[in-house]
Amino acid sequence: MFVVIMLTGAFVGPVFAPTQEETPILRLIWLPVYVVIIGLLAMRADKVVRAWPALLMVLGLVLHAYASKYWSIDVETTLRRVLAMGMASVFAVYLGVAFRGVHLSRLLMWMGLILGVGSLVFVFAFPAIGVHHGDNDGLWRGLWYEKNQMGVIMVACAAASAAKGGRRAPPPASARASAATRRSAALACDALAAVTAAGATDVPPPAKANRSVAARPAVAAAWEP
Repeated sequence: MFVVIMLTGAFVGPVFAPTQEETPILRLIWLPVYVVIIGLLAMRADKVVRAWPALLMVLGLVLHAYASKYWSIDVETTLRRVLAMGMASVFAVYLGVAFRGVHLSRLLMWMGLILGVGSLVFVFAFPAIGVHHGDNDGLWRGLWYEKNQMGVIMVACAAASAAKGGRRAPPPASARASAATRRSAALACDALAAVTAAGATDVPPPAKANRSVAARPAVAAAWEP
């Protein structure tokens, strides 16, 4: 889950590179992520190799991106981007073979729950990071650079939390408790997605004129006279 959260672009960029410019610390932060990805691939190497058609497609995309270095105005940056694209793409193949069916949906559901709570914390506790200033003034962006990034991630997680598993919960009480926990987490994820989406949505012009920069739900601003 750590790698999936990192690949969403949450937290790290807005905190360590608020101007969206590359910094040495960002490059250092990604090195452990790549090490974890390589380790996960090694642990499931047999299953990953069996997904060779997907790997061939990933290889084609990465080689196509690598070829762009011959007309790039910044070859070093291009190569770093190609490395990031390759690692993220191979990890996507790993997710597909390691988490099948409902297990992938549950992973995304728990990720959405963590990111949703984290976004609310940043909106209210650290509004300089969690809320837009200037363009889209006052709208929520949570753990990301832009409100649209937050919206895409939270909608995807909400859709995953609504996915139904193919098996019914077995009768033991422990299984029923586990199923109840997952249902509660799914409802919480959907609720957080709705709240963050509302906070990232603009409001009608009359209310927009009275909206302050301080962190507050956009839905509440929409009810102002």
